[in-house]
Amino acid sequence: MLTLVIVLPLAVAVAFGAVERFFLRRDDQTGDQRSRGDVSFFGEVLAYIGLLLVLAGAVVATQERWLHISNMARVWILSGVALVLLLGGFAVRWVTHALRHRLTEAVWLASAAASAAATAGAAAAIDGQRAGVTVLAVSAQLAAYAFVLWLLCRRELLAVAMFAGLIGTLCSGIVVATTSGRAPWLAVALGLWLLGIAWGVLGVIYPQPLSTSLTVGAAVALLGPAVAVHHYPWVYVIGIVTAVVVMVSGLPLKNVVMLAFGSVALFGYLTATVFKFADKTLGAAETLMIVGGMLICLALVTVRLGRLTKPPGTTTGADLQSG
Repeated sequence: MLTLVIVLPLAVAVAFGAVERFFLRRDDQTGDQRSRGDVSFFGEVLAYIGLLLVLAGAVVATQERWLHISNMARVWILSGVALVLLLGGFAVRWVTHALRHRLTEAVWLASAAASAAATAGAAAAIDGQRAGVTVLAVSAQLAAYAFVLWLLCRRELLAVAMFAGLIGTLCSGIVVATTSGRAPWLAVALGLWLLGIAWGVLGVIYPQPLSTSLTVGAAVALLGPAVAVHHYPWVYVIGIVTAVVVMVSGLPLKNVVMLAFGSVALFGYLTATVFKFADKTLGAAETLMIVGGMLICLALVTVRLGRLTKPPGTTTGADLQSG
């Protein structure tokens, strides 16, 4: 049952996407232009209200019987809701002749939520199932399903759902794969790190509605590895590399905040690394000298990169003084 619940919405989405692509003639191939069949703002608002009323009615109709029906029946009800919402999203696309309509995004996001709930019920019904395995199944199904929906309708919320599923899959997979008590710290660290990267990627892809996502994502990605460095020393490498990437990326983007975040994080990770691995053999004074020397080298590299990324024909205060 679990396999069918996971695969069924994916198969239906792929099948209808193929039919739409190869057998239906589209008037709008990019989804960026409005056509005669598009929905007006008033019609779109009415559709949202209608969707909410339908969902509320379904909840009221089933709440009295929900506790008295079997878990299998609940799973199939949620799966049916997910499929109905999926087909409803395709119907919106065919009526509006728009591949990336907001109404399609909302309906398909609800379909992904219902499908994830059905997967959770099917996984929890297995006797002796660990909670981590249930979370892993739900996260993997959400990531795969949202990815297929995002390929068909490239909207922001579907991308967020896809990234959330990927992060949950990684974190729960680490917890399931290891029995160490320190594994949750590693899962949280890598989860935050991936969340920051995904957040930054969304800020790059969609700069208008998510203008601060790049900076916030960089901050989260820099803080994530710090959660597990005391338990897993190799996580220092992830923190140092991330700090260097954030700092270097701030130069061509002319983002002073990213440059500051990357510099402070790099100083912290380098200092902690040297004190952890060299303090016992070199002593505090020598350790501080090594950290200072590395930071001076890093400063020289930063200056060099800044000059390379500077547009030709521009001058700085240092150039004017040297001239």
